[in-house]
Amino acid sequence: MLTYIIRRILYAIPILIGVNLIVFFLFFIVNSPDQMARKILGEKNITQEDVDNWKKQNGYHLPLFFN
Repeated sequence: MLTYIIRRILYAIPILIGVNLIVFFLFFIVNSPDQMARKILGEKNITQEDVDNWKKQNGYHLPLFFN
């Protein structure tokens, strides 16, 4: 019985990682970091420098595996 429980837990880990990756990629397909920054900072009078600063503050300038 203990081996059954351990096996089920070990099977659950890749499934949870897979679901997490799918949700992450769907999130970025719908909203790019630039679009998110513009929505949060406001649509009016936003420069690219403001967007870049927001992305740096929130960690969106890092590669995928560093987030």
